[in-house]
Amino acid sequence: DRPWRKIVAGSLVAATLAVFTYHNVWVAYEDSLYNRRIATRAPSTILVGARAVADAAGPHAVVLADTHLSWALPTFGPKVLVLRHPNTLVPDEPDRDLAVGIFLSSSGADDLRRRIIAEYGVTHVLLNRHPGGTLARFLRESATFRALPSGYKLYTLNR
Repeated sequence: DRPWRKIVAGSLVAATLAVFTYHNVWVAYEDSLYNRRIATRAPSTILVGARAVADAAGPHAVVLADTHLSWALPTFGPKVLVLRHPNTLVPDEPDRDLAVGIFLSSSGADDLRRRIIAEYGVTHVLLNRHPGGTLARFLRESATFRALPSGYKLYTLNR
């Protein structure tokens, strides 16, 4: 019954639609800029290194490395002994963590290292530094060394 109410209501609806349309267009524009930046940046050194390890070790490899080095490897195929985050599907996680610590110790015993290799079916050892102490000697006698991108050092264990 009052025409000015229809004009005000129509104007409010039009203004609201204009604001929402502007916002949606702006968000789409920002997303396109972000996606272009993501698509043109270089891959991370962790992923480059993990892919190189997977290519060198093969899809059926079991890699012994610390949690920092091994966390991305399963993405590209190899299995790992330790995970970076807890996983209820791996009931012996504490044992695995202990085994990796013992194996990578620079003063560990070779017979313990051989037991760990046999128990978990380890085929490769991955490091990001040159080993020291008894670990260096063990790997020199028991594995073949290969330098990889991102500073990774892959040791293929002799069978």
